[in-house]
Amino acid sequence: NQPDRHPGGLPRRGRRAAPLPPEEQAFFLGLRFSNFQVRKISWGSDSFIMMSTESDKKRHRDALKNTAGTWGKVHENPSEVKAYLHTPTFDFLLQDEQNRISLARKALDSNNLFAPFILGLLLGKLSEKENRISFGNIDVLRKMNKRFEEVFEFSMGRVGERPMGNKTSRFIVLQHPDMVISALIQTRSVQRLSFFRNLFEATPKRLLL
Repeated sequence: NQPDRHPGGLPRRGRRAAPLPPEEQAFFLGLRFSNFQVRKISWGSDSFIMMSTESDKKRHRDALKNTAGTWGKVHENPSEVKAYLHTPTFDFLLQDEQNRISLARKALDSNNLFAPFILGLLLGKLSEKENRISFGNIDVLRKMNKRFEEVFEFSMGRVGERPMGNKTSRFIVLQHPDMVISALIQTRSVQRLSFFRNLFEATPKRLLL
């Protein structure tokens, strides 16, 4: 049975208001570190988390529609894609960056959560031209690179820093992004994601072996 809808097409509380499995929360935590906007909105007596992107890149729009969109209602127009998600299920996305970094560290320490977290981060932040993931915390980047190599027995890539004006850019340049993606999507924790099949639509085809 489909959940009831608000007149505006927003989902009422129903089966998708259930708690997120830990693997899916880790994935969305990784995705949240991208340039997607997240805010809380109200419709009558109900509240929702709206996750949106104004990106014109198909992979960013598909990543939102084919993952978060399966947990709510998607509204799309040429300039924006919005996914309306249940609260409190997705309230963790509203946490400030420092709290999200703390959750990222915990996800990377977990055998079941590190792969979904890294995959979410890759889908949201991987630069197509430079195969680079930018991230503000160098310690998390190093931890992620080390954890990946411990599990898969090859390195994600090179961790680096570069001054950019008054700021410092911190990043990993992936040596073989197709191999990294392939390793992640073969883990059981990623394959347990309810939207696992949708990931193949959200992932650039050049990265799928």
